[in-house]
Amino acid sequence: AAQHLGAGAAVAFGSDEATAELTYGEFDFRFFIDLITEAVGHQDPEQLTFLDLGSGAGRLVLGAGFVFPFRACLGVETVPALHYISEVALARAETLKCSGAPGFSDLQPCRTYCGDFYDLTAQADHPLRSVDI
Repeated sequence: AAQHLGAGAAVAFGSDEATAELTYGEFDFRFFIDLITEAVGHQDPEQLTFLDLGSGAGRLVLGAGFVFPFRACLGVETVPALHYISEVALARAETLKCSGAPGFSDLQPCRTYCGDFYDLTAQADHPLRSVDI
């Protein structure tokens, strides 16, 4: 089966038991911005690390990296094909930032991880252990 990801991209998910119960869904970006703004409240976002658990193709990780001055924006995705898409998108955004492309200079550090959140955070020094939002 293929899951449509928007903008003409699609990812094929196998009948793999590990992904059989997962659902991919879009999140309204304006609502996301309002939600994160409310969560930040009066805290200094430059002292906070954002996490999107189930980050899919990385859309909200990148969105947070463009909109908020977070210390870092992280994502965790269990589906390797979706994680791969996020890695490609993050690499492209970083390349554009480094080349001085307009609109990319304010992009905060973004990173995604492929795997299970609980397995990853079992590592004592893993960056996911220090997320705030």
